[in-house]
Amino acid sequence: MSKNSNNNQRNDVDIVTPVYGSPFFLKSMLDSMLSIDAGVRWSLTLVDDLGPDRYKTDQVYRTFASDARIKVVRNKNNIGFAATNNRGFSTGRAPLLLLLNSDILIKEQGWLARMASEFDNLNVGVVGARHLYFQKDQHTLSIL
Repeated sequence: MSKNSNNNQRNDVDIVTPVYGSPFFLKSMLDSMLSIDAGVRWSLTLVDDLGPDRYKTDQVYRTFASDARIKVVRNKNNIGFAATNNRGFSTGRAPLLLLLNSDILIKEQGWLARMASEFDNLNVGVVGARHLYFQKDQHTLSIL
């Protein structure tokens, strides 16, 4: 998580998730995110980099289409991980940005508020999370 130079207070944190296939992990991440209170206002931009499993990935997008906090940005062609992240970051307006990979499971109430609160210290410019455990390519996020 880092500070955003575009500062408009609509959300506290803009989250960017690059998507390249793995619809099962993406759906699991979204389910966990929506079932756990983040503790702050957030928006999520899923940046689709035209990976495999198009049909299943599009099904996941449709499943969450009714949530106004989640939007999908589709690249016209595969531009790679870094450029995909940058494209998502450029859409943000909140004071904080978070890169959240699609193979993460959220497990703790207030997870995002705890990360964001670290920026109350003016000496902090970047905050990261730690993993609780790793199992079958799925990570579980533990905050601080």
